[in-house]
Amino acid sequence: MTKPSVSVVITLYNLGQYLQECVESVGDIVGNNIEVIIVNDGSTDQETLDVLDTFRNRSDIRIIDQENQGVQRARNVGIEQAQSDYILPLDADNKISPEYYLKAIEVLDANPKVGVVYGNYRTFGEREEERILADFEPAVFFAVNYIDNCAVFRKKVWAKIGGYDEKMPVPGYEDWDLWMGFYSEGFTFHHLNEFLFEYRIRENSLVSTANETPNRIGNYKYLINKYEACYIEHGHGIMTHFIKNLSEVENELFQSVEFSRQLGKDRDKLIQQLQHAHQSNLNLQQRINDFENSKLFKFKKQIGILLARFKSNSDKGKSQNIFRKIAVALSRKGRAVISKLLALVFKHLYLFFEETKVVIVEAKHGIGDFSADPLTRLLFKTLPDENELIRQKKEIDQFKDRPILSVLMPVYNPPVEFFKRAMDTILQQSYEYWELCLADDASTDSEIKRVIEEYRKRDKRIKVVYREENGHISAASNSAMEIAVGDFYVLMDQDDEIALDAFYWCVKAINENENIDLVYTDEDKIDEFGNHSEAHFKPDWSPDNLLSRNYLGHLTVFRSDLFREIGGWREGFEGSQDYDLVLRFTEKCRNITHIPRILYHWRIHSTSAAGGEDAKPYAYTSAQKAITEALTRRGYSSNIGFLDGFRGYSVRLGIKDPEAKVSIIIPTKDQADILETCLKSIFEKTSWQNFEVLVIDNNSSDQNLFDLLDHWTKKEPNRFKSIRTEEPFNFSFLMNLGARNTDGNYMVLLNNDTEVITEDWLEAMIEHAQRPEVGVVGAKLLYPNDTIQHAGVIIGLGGAAGHVLVGEHRDGPGHFNYVNLLNNYCAVTAACVMVRREVFDEVGGFNENFAVEYNDVDFCLKVWDTGYRNLYVPHCELYHHESVSRGHPHLTKESFEKHKEEIKKLKDLWQPYVDHDPCYNPNQSLGAHDFRMKS
Repeated sequence: MTKPSVSVVITLYNLGQYLQECVESVGDIVGNNIEVIIVNDGSTDQETLDVLDTFRNRSDIRIIDQENQGVQRARNVGIEQAQSDYILPLDADNKISPEYYLKAIEVLDANPKVGVVYGNYRTFGEREEERILADFEPAVFFAVNYIDNCAVFRKKVWAKIGGYDEKMPVPGYEDWDLWMGFYSEGFTFHHLNEFLFEYRIRENSLVSTANETPNRIGNYKYLINKYEACYIEHGHGIMTHFIKNLSEVENELFQSVEFSRQLGKDRDKLIQQLQHAHQSNLNLQQRINDFENSKLFKFKKQIGILLARFKSNSDKGKSQNIFRKIAVALSRKGRAVISKLLALVFKHLYLFFEETKVVIVEAKHGIGDFSADPLTRLLFKTLPDENELIRQKKEIDQFKDRPILSVLMPVYNPPVEFFKRAMDTILQQSYEYWELCLADDASTDSEIKRVIEEYRKRDKRIKVVYREENGHISAASNSAMEIAVGDFYVLMDQDDEIALDAFYWCVKAINENENIDLVYTDEDKIDEFGNHSEAHFKPDWSPDNLLSRNYLGHLTVFRSDLFREIGGWREGFEGSQDYDLVLRFTEKCRNITHIPRILYHWRIHSTSAAGGEDAKPYAYTSAQKAITEALTRRGYSSNIGFLDGFRGYSVRLGIKDPEAKVSIIIPTKDQADILETCLKSIFEKTSWQNFEVLVIDNNSSDQNLFDLLDHWTKKEPNRFKSIRTEEPFNFSFLMNLGARNTDGNYMVLLNNDTEVITEDWLEAMIEHAQRPEVGVVGAKLLYPNDTIQHAGVIIGLGGAAGHVLVGEHRDGPGHFNYVNLLNNYCAVTAACVMVRREVFDEVGGFNENFAVEYNDVDFCLKVWDTGYRNLYVPHCELYHHESVSRGHPHLTKESFEKHKEEIKKLKDLWQPYVDHDPCYNPNQSLGAHDFRMKS
């Protein structure tokens, strides 16, 4: 007897209703030389037994009956009786394609090292979907089983590893165990990337039971213990897979929670809207009732009676001719002539007769007013209506300067719908002194030229140059510039949109600021369906922020003569050509103005730069090159790194004076253990060697502190010293005292409850403190749990001044990756700052009227107000055990009163900054640390 080419082993327990369909799916049993074995695992259902009886007389099918012993034992019994070298297990409720075993046989015959052949499958029953399986990857496989039991394998390997493990805690994972056995024996797996079997989804299946959490955990533990060597070998890959999956699940969960929260808010807003509408209806009904009872209504009623009399008497002879004339006057044509007069009359009559004071206004409500999304509400609030556009045009007529704005738009095969939307938003501008300069970069889509010509016919302000060959975006943008004649250039992408009054606001800013060279605005993103998201509320001019990323973005308006002076765009920077442009342009600027309004909508679609990290990967290397060259022009060597996954760039500068001395000033009172941690971290971790440490003992009485100071004086006689003062605690006095008793080029003001983390912390601060335009340099301070305690200070936050990004993880990213980027702030905390001695002296040091709080804020604002830029450096990291030394400032009534007093002092001196911190957008909340939008 010829050995069958493959044995199909079907296990069955009370699923007789599916068995006929299952067997039929196997195909031509005899013709394909297939052995079919059905193992009846003690079925008790009569329908199943009846179906089995129909197969018992078939010579091409063998039936094995046994008492119910579980699926593992049933499969093992069937395979033991199988005569073929190759086995295909099949559950009685599933189906296969004959192509499955035929193709698997070819693979197994040709490749003796292949132990298992598996294919893709479709589900049916309670859920229908397609499952495309991955090629075999051990680390992923040992993390999660993606190979179904319906796979073709070698019987001899099955026998060697002992078959299906009948000791598994819960049935359902026996196939995974078997495949692990094949792998441990050195056999490989072959994936047939085709749909070759169908898997029925039904309730109470073995897999459903096995996937219940306690059962799954038990099976996992069993398998890990059994195949410990494999799990050790692939441990790193397994953990990587789990972390990736966990991130995806967390993201899905977050999105679900956010969606649920949003639905709840929308529901609440809709309820409010209905209540508002109901109340408005009641108010309107009351107004109608009041109106009908008013003197005016009664007067108009009498007028109506009089008019009726006029009409009824108009035909009663010549003696009544006066009525005919009045009737004519009150006919349709007559009413049209005098309608305006009557409107004025009745308006004044109404105001005369109405008993209560009346103000007539036009309501301006829309669905945006009731949206749960603050961005939607803001966009509706700032959307100009017809009256506002009319008002703007009247104001434009009064502008002293009405410059021509040249919109420079390179074009290459844009999505036609978005391209037309972009041009439409220009045509609809309330400011009409503009030109649109298109440079078609040899688009291959003939529709683009047709659309351009259509729009050119509609408006003569649209100009175009058709390039003969594609030169990429920089060359195309320069071609657009060459046909422009405007006083200012506006940069706009081919698929984006601008607000209807964008040009008005830009020209208004130009009129209000002398010698303005650059205007930029806030922006958001808009998808294919017109949904807005990701509002980018920008700070006022922040040059160090610009070094870390092109935060200017859009809308940007450049003075054209300066634009041409720097040569426009440079080729070789494609993807970041605008970034290179603004870095060069801002080096020449006299006046840069920011408009804190969303006037630009950046299109998100699959090929746009806004569409994701991978849309234009070449942009990152271009940006690194642009930043490096910018710093070279400014006299600094640099090392620019890309912050993978978060966008933005790390900026490290070369230090011009490698011998510069740093004076570290630390005030303290007792708390020897706290100070010891600080000093030990400085002397053991600091890579910059030319520094001195001055500890100012302020009224200490603890002998441990005195012993500690003696210890460090002896251990570091050239780099450590201490002085004592018995003045009452006044942080500003202590800082000024420290400055007078040190001589370093740079001073670091450091709290005693800090702990150095990064070895090059001083270098990180010197890199920027050496720059003549920089004043105070602040550090990234962390709580012991590696979350942010300080990453910059916003004036006005919390009412006076507050730290941003508090509680974010050490690695961020936080708002637009601010945790990891250089950024300008008006103030940084003096728990750890560096300042050049000359700058400290220039502003007169610290104001000693601020004894406990806000002294660092006041100092930083003096430096900022003098014309220097303060900044936060993320590379300098320290732990800060905040207020351990002096305690929290608000623990007593006396300290709280002092707190309020110092807030008042701060506001008295710096109210304009409290009202508007130029490093913070007025659309952002002053009640939160995370740069969130005002609600």
